[in-house]
Amino acid sequence: MAAWMIQQKKNSGMYWKTQVNLKLAYPTLTDTEREMMAKQSVTKQCLSYAESIKCWAMPPEWSVQQIQKVHNLQTLTEALANPKGALIITPHLGTWEMMNAWVHQYGIPTIMYKPIKNEKVNTFVLQSRQRLNATLVPTDANGVKALFKNLKQGGFSVILPDHVPEP
Repeated sequence: MAAWMIQQKKNSGMYWKTQVNLKLAYPTLTDTEREMMAKQSVTKQCLSYAESIKCWAMPPEWSVQQIQKVHNLQTLTEALANPKGALIITPHLGTWEMMNAWVHQYGIPTIMYKPIKNEKVNTFVLQSRQRLNATLVPTDANGVKALFKNLKQGGFSVILPDHVPEP
């Protein structure tokens, strides 16, 4: 329903950004092809938001149980055993919410957190992430310092690519 509503409002932020990005990435597509891809993308983005909400609302164990297969687990466990620490860089929406619960099986990471503009949504998301006892740090110079301090102590830190610290 949300995806359909967004698709009807062609100048909405999500739909407009999707159209611009598709035009830049695929300049040879026809308008019809680009329109179809934009609709598919918006639908998948809305599904990803719904999945994230479910992960936030459910106990962390639920998210862990959803993960059926982990590829190259040894690479992660070796990195986490490194006394110099480990840095995890992972996609954000959808994927991160499940991985956040799963990765806590291996310790307590320091994670950059970018507050959400809507105060009620921010509180809900923050509470769901804090129940895992992660150390959440701001996406600014202080947060970057905290990430490196944690790494120097042999811990592990997480960066989400869309959380770019302010200079």
